[in-house]
Amino acid sequence: MSDPRRLIEAPSTPADRVVARAAEVRPNALPAGGWAAVMKRASRPRVLPLIALSAASIAAGIGISMMAARPTTTPPTQQRRIPEVQAEAGAAWGRTSDDELRLTKGRLQINREGSTRLTLLATDDVAIQTSRSRFLAEVTDDGVSIFVQDGEVQVRTRTGVKTIKTGEKFVWPPLPEIPSQLVAGTIDSECMDRSDQLGCLEALTGSSDALEAEVSLFELGLLRSKQGDREGALNAWRDSLNRFPEGSLHPEVRLAMLLELIRARRFHDATRVAREFESSCVDDPRRAQVEQLRKSIQAAP
Repeated sequence: MSDPRRLIEAPSTPADRVVARAAEVRPNALPAGGWAAVMKRASRPRVLPLIALSAASIAAGIGISMMAARPTTTPPTQQRRIPEVQAEAGAAWGRTSDDELRLTKGRLQINREGSTRLTLLATDDVAIQTSRSRFLAEVTDDGVSIFVQDGEVQVRTRTGVKTIKTGEKFVWPPLPEIPSQLVAGTIDSECMDRSDQLGCLEALTGSSDALEAEVSLFELGLLRSKQGDREGALNAWRDSLNRFPEGSLHPEVRLAMLLELIRARRFHDATRVAREFESSCVDDPRRAQVEQLRKSIQAAP
């Protein structure tokens, strides 16, 4: 075995010099607790890199959060402006000034947003004034109708001024007063007590017995009118007059048609039917009342 002192006193190789250098280091005394304390300290985990990593993660998270929370600027959406006047096809209207319109026929939707009062002349009989409201106005040969969707309007007629509010409807001219003598009564038939009264009457309209068929058509019209089928009622009565123009019930049929047309505000058609009654029922005691009713319709403001 070689002498270890040679490695320290006369090192000849690089390895010898490393050993000699290590031998020069003075040994430190063991700390309190001996080797057990040294081993315990050596086994303790190093936390500094973890702390640094956690701090870096937190900083990165804060940066991402700040980027996510940063408000994004989007261009404001422009609301579509509703036209003040929307006319249905076929409407005859015009603007006489910035704040005045005239409707002679057809339907207009008015959307008035400004506080300045707008006037709509619906024929020569009705003037509608409003601001900040929405309403529908219609002019036909039989008159004017107005429905207020939002806000309120003031309607001026020959009889005065009336305020119409949201959800309300106004019609002009008003319905004439109908004499009670002109209101048709029912006629007993074999279908009156049947549960399928409508089907029974429809079947009897084709009866070979002329009177039975005429009575069934008249009663069928009354039943359809009661059920809200106005056109069905008018069709039944027209069929009766076509088949039995001088039948036993033709005056009653004409009166029923006249009143139904008046309730429907079809005054032009009602006037025609009234004239037909006057010419075909000359000896009927109700003729004078029909004539008076016709004149009240024609004289309506």
